[in-house]
Amino acid sequence: MAAVASLALSLLAGGLFLQFIRSEGRRAVRLQTELAVAHVIQKTLVPVIEKTAIGCEFYGVSVPSDKVGGDLVDVVS
Repeated sequence: MAAVASLALSLLAGGLFLQFIRSEGRRAVRLQTELAVAHVIQKTLVPVIEKTAIGCEFYGVSVPSDKVGGDLVDVVS
């Protein structure tokens, strides 16, 4: 009887573990997708800056890190 109960609990635990892994996998894929979209948006909003003024040269590029920030930079003549 104890062996049957042990086997049943092991199967239940395995099933619950697989369900947990599936839900966490979906969550991780969703977060990675959202982060990739945010990187594309940030690269679109922050173009490469190349300006030349009298005696000065300005150059800038945005390289998103693991986390997307909200800093924007511009050069106005």
